[in-house]
Amino acid sequence: GACQPFNWSLLQMLTRTLAAVFAALVALPASAYTVDGNLTDWGINPSTYLPGSQIKGYTIDKDSTGGSGAYVNPGWGGQAYDAEALYVDVVGGTLYLALITGHNPAMTNSNGWAPGDFLIDFGRDGTFEYGLKTTGANRGSLLKINKESDLNFGLFNDQGTPYPGGRNAVSIKEKKGALIPGNTSLATSGPFTGYGIYTNDVHYAYEASIDLTLFDPKYSGMAFDVQWAMQCGNDIITADPIAGSVPEPTSLALFGLALVGLGVSRRRCNRVALA
Repeated sequence: GACQPFNWSLLQMLTRTLAAVFAALVALPASAYTVDGNLTDWGINPSTYLPGSQIKGYTIDKDSTGGSGAYVNPGWGGQAYDAEALYVDVVGGTLYLALITGHNPAMTNSNGWAPGDFLIDFGRDGTFEYGLKTTGANRGSLLKINKESDLNFGLFNDQGTPYPGGRNAVSIKEKKGALIPGNTSLATSGPFTGYGIYTNDVHYAYEASIDLTLFDPKYSGMAFDVQWAMQCGNDIITADPIAGSVPEPTSLALFGLALVGLGVSRRRCNRVALA
């Protein structure tokens, strides 16, 4: 049979999609972060905690200092419980997290308070759907939070959260939540000094990555928050990535399929013309 007319509307759609994808790619750093606990590749200014301009979202908390009687909000603990800065970025199909804190990752509930987990709130409604474990058997793994009883909560009430007493979630309980196997990583570093206005204070860093395809597709492109605190919840820090900064894997996949379909259509027409 004769070759079908060329689908110009499809070509226009592909051109628009290609332009959007190209613009997103141009805005990305030249390469992904190396998850090793060394935050040099985040471009952070040690004096101010300000990151490189490519970072999608970050929060710089008040730089606290002092001993256990120093207030860090909503509790006390001074530098040893100070959450100082949290950074969020997306490169390609990977979500990257970085944290600077005065809280030692080696702390446990037997000698103080253990670290909490990186908790993720899709829809920014105050409830958490996922967590990246920082301690325990599933350290460095992503877990799906299925119900409220999967969570540990901080010590403080009336924090304006939907959870009982307004207490803020800080971690996923051991042997709770649903483990999601896939490409994630976590590294820590420290102690180190030279950051913030109290340059002699000791700091530690966390760095993590999560493959975006591990999240339920219904969350693709949805605004979200990332939160971290120690298990006591003495100092809570939350970062809000810029809305729309996270690519939608399904859209990129459809774009690839459309290109394949266009290529097949053109090859079929070429074969008809040559016959």
